[in-house]
Amino acid sequence: MISLRNVCVHNLKNIDIDLPKKQIIVFCGRSGSGKTSLAVDTLYAEGQRRYIETFSPAMRQFLEKIEKPDVEHISGIPPAVAVGQQELEHNDKATVGEATEITYYLTQILQKSGHIFCQKCRSEIIIDTPESIGTYLETLHLERQLAESRSVLIAFEPPLEESAALFAEIWKEQGFLRVMYQDTVFRLDEPFPPNLYKNGLLVIVDRISVKAENRDRIIESLETAMEFGSGICCVQETESIQETPATSAASRGFLSRKKFSNRFTCEACDVHSSSPLVERRLNADIHSLGINELSAMTVEQIAEHLRAESFTQGQYQRIKYDWEQVLSRCGYLQQTGLGMLTLDRQVSALTYSERRRVALTAALASPLVDMLYVLDEPSLGLTKEQTEKLLDFVRQLRDRGNTVILIDHHPVLLLAADHLVEFGPGAGTDGGRIVFQGTVEEILNDEKSLTGTYLKKMKSAVTDKREKIEGLSIGIDCRTNKQSALPVPASSLPRSSASNSVTYLQIFDEIRRVFADTADAKAKNITVRHFSFNVPAGRCEHCKGCGIITVNMQFLSDQIIRCSECKGKRYQPQVLEILYRGKTISDVLNMTVREAFVFFRGQNKIQKGLMRLLDTGLDYIQIGQSVNTLSGGELQRLKLAAYLLGLKGSRETIYLDEPTAGLHFADVDALLDCFRQLVQSGHKIIVNSHNEQLLAAIA
Repeated sequence: MISLRNVCVHNLKNIDIDLPKKQIIVFCGRSGSGKTSLAVDTLYAEGQRRYIETFSPAMRQFLEKIEKPDVEHISGIPPAVAVGQQELEHNDKATVGEATEITYYLTQILQKSGHIFCQKCRSEIIIDTPESIGTYLETLHLERQLAESRSVLIAFEPPLEESAALFAEIWKEQGFLRVMYQDTVFRLDEPFPPNLYKNGLLVIVDRISVKAENRDRIIESLETAMEFGSGICCVQETESIQETPATSAASRGFLSRKKFSNRFTCEACDVHSSSPLVERRLNADIHSLGINELSAMTVEQIAEHLRAESFTQGQYQRIKYDWEQVLSRCGYLQQTGLGMLTLDRQVSALTYSERRRVALTAALASPLVDMLYVLDEPSLGLTKEQTEKLLDFVRQLRDRGNTVILIDHHPVLLLAADHLVEFGPGAGTDGGRIVFQGTVEEILNDEKSLTGTYLKKMKSAVTDKREKIEGLSIGIDCRTNKQSALPVPASSLPRSSASNSVTYLQIFDEIRRVFADTADAKAKNITVRHFSFNVPAGRCEHCKGCGIITVNMQFLSDQIIRCSECKGKRYQPQVLEILYRGKTISDVLNMTVREAFVFFRGQNKIQKGLMRLLDTGLDYIQIGQSVNTLSGGELQRLKLAAYLLGLKGSRETIYLDEPTAGLHFADVDALLDCFRQLVQSGHKIIVNSHNEQLLAAIA
C-alpha cells in the first residue's frame, strides 16, 4: 500500500488515505477539488524527490532547495512518472518522432542493422561486432573446406608508453603475456627487443582454433580485444599453435591478417569516427531509406515498413528491443487516431488533444516496472473506441507490476478502475476532502457520490431530459476554420508564471489602482507601478515577482520551489505594508474568484470581470493562480470568460477546442448552462469534442 497521513497540500484538508499498489486507480471529482494536488503535487513530487536522493552528491545539491510536500507521513511510494497537461509546452520545436522517442529507436535500428555509407566516398561502412567477426571466421573456415581447423591470433594495438619496460609492466598487470610486431611474437616476461618497440605493436589476447565448440571463447576474446583496442581488433590466421621463440625475427606459420572495427571507419578513404553522430546517422539507411526518409513517413507507414523488413538472425538479436519499442509506440498512436501523423511533424502544429496523446506515448510504451504512473486526462480528445484502446495500454502497464493513477472522468476509464477515489464535495475551499473511496460497484450504490449518480445514469442509459441547445454544434477541427470568428484552441493562452486570470482579463490594473489610492500608499509614495509583479519597482527581484523559482534538473523534470526571499508573496516588504480593507495585495491574489467578488464590493469594473469567471464555472480558482497551473478545460473557460467580457452585443460564432478537458460531469453541466446563455444572446457555438454530455446536448 501507499500510505499518506495528514496531507495539507494546496486545498487538501489533512486527509489520510491508503492506496493499493499494482492497480488502476482513478481520481475523480469536481474541477479544483484536489485531485491534482494529491496525484501530481504530492505523490509524483515525493516519488521524484526520493528517486533523486539516490543520485550522486552533484545532483543532490538541488534537494535542499526542493520543498517536501506538506505531508506528515508517506510510505510505500515507488519512483514516479507523470504526464500532465503541459508536458510539451516547453519544447514547441520538438517533432512527433522526437517527443515519442520513435526517432531515437529508429536511429538505433539504422546504426545496428542498416547500411552506413562514408560521407566522403560513399563506400559502405561495415560495423563489426564480436558476433559478426566470429561468424565471419567460421564461414571462412567452411568455405575453404580445410581438413583441419586453423588457429587465429586475436590482438589489439595499444598506445605506446615512455619505455618498453614500462609498457611490458603495464600490460603484464592487465593479464597479457605476449605481443607481436609484424610476424614476430615476444613474451612480456622476457627481454624486450628495443629496436622493435614502435607503432604497429600488437598485444595478443588469445590464440585459438576456429571450431564450433570454441565460439564462446572466440567471442569473449574478441570483446576483450575491442574493449582495450578502442573498438578495433586484429585477427591473424596461423597454420599451427606452435609457440614462436622470443628471439625469433622470422615469420613462422603466419597467414593473412585482417583488421575489424566498430568505429564507423571507412577503409577506402580513412574517414574515422570523429564525425558527429548526427552526421553518421544521416548516412545510415535500410534499403536506401535513411532517417530523413523514414521521418517523412507516417506512423502507419513506419510500422508497416518495419514489419515487412527482413533482418538476419544476428541483426534481429541486436535490434530486438529497439524494434519492439518502435512498434509499441506506433501501435499506441495508431489506436488513438494518430496513425496519419508523420514523424517530422512539429508538435506545435497539433491540436491540444493530439499533443496530449503524443505526450502519453513514451510513458505508455515504457518497459519500466514497479513504478508509479500519474496520467492527467489521458482520454482527452479520444472517441469511446479509442479510449477503450487506451485502456488496453493502461492495463498492460498495471500487469507489468506498475501502479497507475488516472485523473479522468471518462465513463470507460471510471467503470474499468480497480479502485476509485472521489474528491469534493465542491471545488477550491469547498473541496479538498475524500468523499468516496472504493470499487466501481460501491460507488454506483453510494447515493451521496456525485460521480456515482452520473455513472449510474450512463450505465442504465437514462437519457438527459434537459432541453437541447439549438445553437450548439460539433465541429471536426478548429484549425481548419478560416471564418472571422472567435477560435478558442486550448493552447492559445500565454503559459507563463507571470500571467493569471485577472491579468488576462485586464482587471489587475484596477486592483492595483485600488491599493495605490489608499491613504497609506499615497503617504509612502507607493504608486500603481509598485503593485505590479512584472516590472522592477515593488516586486521581489529574487523571483521576479513570480513567487516561485524554477530549478533546472537537466534530464529530469524542472523543480518548482517557493521563493526563499519573499516566501511566495511576490512583493517587497514595503509594498506588503499597504492594506485595503485589511488585506495586502498578496492576500488578494490568494483569494478565490468568489471570495474576491465579495471583497471588491462597490468596485464595478473589477466585479464585472470576476462575474465572467463565475459565469464560466471558475469561481474556485485563485485570482493570482498562474495560468500554467490551470488544466486545459480551465484555460478554455478563462478564454471564454475574456471573450464574454469583451462582447459588445454583436452576434458571433465561437469555436471551442476540447472545452471539457479536466471537467467533472457536474462541471460540464455548468458549462452547458453558460453555452445556453450565449446561444440565447444570439451567438453560435461550434465545439471540437467527443464528450458524451456535449453530444447529448446538440439539438
